[in-house]
Amino acid sequence: MKTLVAIPALDMVKTDFMTCLLAMKGVKSIWVEVGSLVHMARCNLVLKAIDGGYDYICFIDSDMVFGPDLLQRLEADAEKGYDFVTALNFRRALPTSPVIGKKMTWQKNPDGSVTHEVVEYSDYPRDQLFEIESCGMAACIIKVEALERIVNEMKCAPFEPLQQIGEDYSCCWRLRQLGVK
Repeated sequence: MKTLVAIPALDMVKTDFMTCLLAMKGVKSIWVEVGSLVHMARCNLVLKAIDGGYDYICFIDSDMVFGPDLLQRLEADAEKGYDFVTALNFRRALPTSPVIGKKMTWQKNPDGSVTHEVVEYSDYPRDQLFEIESCGMAACIIKVEALERIVNEMKCAPFEPLQQIGEDYSCCWRLRQLGVK
């Protein structure tokens, strides 16, 4: 499995993040994309993964703190046949809760307005993989081929924000439309 560790960053990375990144096991390729728009940084990183012939892209936000086995654990779960696996990430503000959606809908109405809803997990299975419909992408691994499908079949950038939802949930919605779990 050839994985690109991809880090979208605004202008700096935190010291705690760098300490974790330097200690991370199994890393062969890292690319940091600096820019003022996170969705553009993520899209540029996807292009690097496509051009580099990577199988997977592992996004890690530049403000995360994580264990040295993060990449190995995500890759091990992906190798079970999953196109997308996320670590369980929590909101930074109180009350903290996981950034995972049990159900997500988004649609553009005939009048141009948008209807969307994300039902987040209030209780979720512990110590096992479980299916979700959306998540924040602070620490996740995605099959590059699935992201290429968004570009080729939906004719848009994977992380281009849909109205009223962020770039990460927008990508999740697109992946779900293509049948990716």
